[in-house]
Amino acid sequence: MEKQYAGKPQPAQIIAIAGAGRDVDIRLCTIKLGMALGQLGRRILSIRSEDSTVSERQASGTLSGPKLPSETDWRSRIRKGSGGVDQLRMTSPQDDRAVRKAKSVIAGAGNEYDTLLIEIADVTDPSVTPLISMCDQLLVVMNSDPESLATSYGLIKKLRQEKLALPVLAIVNRASSHEAGMLLFKKMQLMVEKFLRIKLDLGAVLLGDEVWDRAETSDIQLLLGYQRSQPAGEMLRFAQRLLRMPYRDIHRNNPFQKKWEELRNLYIGTANV
Repeated sequence: MEKQYAGKPQPAQIIAIAGAGRDVDIRLCTIKLGMALGQLGRRILSIRSEDSTVSERQASGTLSGPKLPSETDWRSRIRKGSGGVDQLRMTSPQDDRAVRKAKSVIAGAGNEYDTLLIEIADVTDPSVTPLISMCDQLLVVMNSDPESLATSYGLIKKLRQEKLALPVLAIVNRASSHEAGMLLFKKMQLMVEKFLRIKLDLGAVLLGDEVWDRAETSDIQLLLGYQRSQPAGEMLRFAQRLLRMPYRDIHRNNPFQKKWEELRNLYIGTANV
């Protein structure tokens, strides 16, 4: 049965996940969130955004790796991931043409998946801003490491500078206790709301759990299914909350799509005169 969204097929929810610092592990956090969403029946594509400097080194022939896929070949570059989370790697767009290309790829993927998780590998890279602007929510993963806190604050400050308006949620990873995790979040929330005037909401507090932190894919599925560890249960509850959050259709915010529709309607109207 086709999902409906305001009279048309429902668009994909697009979520950016970013963070840095010791033991933050964005890659694993993205996979675990994707698997939690998969437990709720969502089709998930994880898109890993590479640093733009990697792309520059590629162009000079000093490094091999993922480039920005085209509108036609992105499907062939998807790697079927274990745990139901498919994966696609690409470089961050660095100019207007690349931004349009990335947006077309993401819009195309949104027609085939329910949720797109865009993993921001380097939050200091200025080219990640266009990617974040395509998203419905930004998840900032942090812990008590000073580098993690500084990076998280710097990324949210970048949103303020670029005037990007989207919900920002914090995930406190590997907290020593729920109270310690909440205290860390409230400190960051106070700084962000006081100095940047940006609302910061709590996504989840994940306690440090050796079994969860070092779990293989099959073990993660079991932990999510039985919810016998605090971070597994918390991640699943957070995934359920994400599904209730509003999101937009990326096609509706594409000025080129809107221009094409205006021209098409003008042509049809003229032809009927």
